Amino acid sequence: MAHVLIVGSPIAGLSNLITAVREAGHIATPVDVTSWAIALTTRRADVVLVNAQAALSEHVLGRLKRFGAPFIVVGAQPDAAEVVRVVKAGAHDYLTTPIDVAHLMRTLDAVRVAGEEGRGRTTAEHSKSMSRVSSYDCFVAVDPVTRRLGARLDAVAAVDSPVLITGETGTGKESAARRIHRASSRARALFLPINCGTLTESLIDSELFGHRRGAFTGAVEDSKGVIEAAAGGVLFLDEIGEIPPTLQVRLLRFLDNREVRRIGESSIRHVDVRVIAATNRDLREDMRSGRFRSDLFYRLSVLSINVPPLRDRPDDIPELARLSLRQVAARLRRPEAGLSAAALAALGNHQWPGNIRELQNVMEQAFVGVSGPMIDAQDLPSLDSRVREEAERPQRDAVVNGVRDALVHYDGNQTLAARALGISRTTLWRRRKRVAGSGYPPSLGPTRPQDL
Repeated sequence: MAHVLIVGSPIAGLSNLITAVREAGHIATPVDVTSWAIALTTRRADVVLVNAQAALSEHVLGRLKRFGAPFIVVGAQPDAAEVVRVVKAGAHDYLTTPIDVAHLMRTLDAVRVAGEEGRGRTTAEHSKSMSRVSSYDCFVAVDPVTRRLGARLDAVAAVDSPVLITGETGTGKESAARRIHRASSRARALFLPINCGTLTESLIDSELFGHRRGAFTGAVEDSKGVIEAAAGGVLFLDEIGEIPPTLQVRLLRFLDNREVRRIGESSIRHVDVRVIAATNRDLREDMRSGRFRSDLFYRLSVLSINVPPLRDRPDDIPELARLSLRQVAARLRRPEAGLSAAALAALGNHQWPGNIRELQNVMEQAFVGVSGPMIDAQDLPSLDSRVREEAERPQRDAVVNGVRDALVHYDGNQTLAARALGISRTTLWRRRKRVAGSGYPPSLGPTRPQDL
């Protein structure tokens, strides 16, 4: 059990965190941004969770670092500058909303264990706890294709070389990178994801490599880049195909000698960090067109992994759908909802061009739109109607066949047939119309409820 101090106002989105932490068996103490420092001086906190909005607007980060308490920042999808600022301030991680509760609990455990080690716990105890933390894996691998991928990721984790992960948008490339991190010797250090596609060309050099005070307009203090910020851990460069050619040269030099030079400095800094890159682009085609350097490609792709699209691993769909529903339910603080056989069939028949992100979107829409405990095929408005009809066909055929068989057995007597099927005569009449449309002889039995 850990004592978790949660800094920020419930309006800023921390209420769900408080509930999740307490339901996991930990002690959660919420405080606002004006009293957290007093709280830290009067009681022991194993971990501090701080809302990003509160941290960045109230200048809490620097003071947290001085207190020495391990802390995690929680907020919306950040830009690179915000991530750098948080990591430089000493944050163990930056968790984005909506919060994956299971991932939050693993992170809390990892931070608490690291803190206990710093307080002098024995190496044997630490290793035992860390094996428990890092062995938990949220990477969904039900389909044989994904199970083979998981085995490949675990094998790659043992080799401390650059990795290039390819695959369509939304297939889970970052989840694959996180699995490599969790299974590697760097699991206790930071996993720092950076989306290269969101960085402006004028600032990307500074964001990656850092700068010296006065190096350019606006550089009011020395700043290390994300490569230095991720030292000892893993730097995940998403959308690596979007970085400009001039920066590709510097990134290649770093991969070759693990050295960086901040803008405006002449000194060289050695940085120990593992680089995992990902892209949805065809980098070989980009090499042929001159858009991407071939030497950088070969340096990044020492180990290459392709994450297959969701349509090629259909057995993962039910579990991914259920996982999405659990996450939405936890975020909205509502009871979880299940998926009917027809809904699962509809999901399985869809091609998912948007992959896991599309599935998550569909699940959230469906969950918000239903009030009961079960989501059926008709509750999936984002799916093509033809796909839904195909998914519902087996259930519809079963209904038609059941009515037909009962009417034949009781020689067209709908009262006896309804009783045998456990339905009302009115319901049987409605289903009788379906039977008539499917080729059932219309002369057998009445077709109106008043004739029953």
